[in-house]
Amino acid sequence: MAVTLLRSKASKITRNSLRPPFFSQCYVAAPFAFFLVLGFDFISMPEEHGVLVGSFTVAFAMIWYAQAQVRWFMHDLRIGVQRATAIFLAAFLFATLAALLVALVITFDARSIATSV
Repeated sequence: MAVTLLRSKASKITRNSLRPPFFSQCYVAAPFAFFLVLGFDFISMPEEHGVLVGSFTVAFAMIWYAQAQVRWFMHDLRIGVQRATAIFLAAFLFATLAALLVALVITFDARSIATSV
């Protein structure tokens, strides 16, 4: 999100220019990650006892994170809600796909290492 903000501002991405938006994102990403993982922990409870609570927790985390990011883009870029939402959705989709790709690569490498041992 920090890189997306700087790109949207047409700013040069350097260590110094990335530092303020990166730290700003840490305050938003930490509670999002906490509640997202908490929700998945509830969902993975034995005998599906936590599926309902976990689903609500994951939904809460996603909605809260989305609104925080949209407001952040609106404020920092001085844009409307529709453009901020589009920027957020594009960045979130890109980050999600990148994370899934990394997870697949790690899983593939782990399996190939395990079979060669």
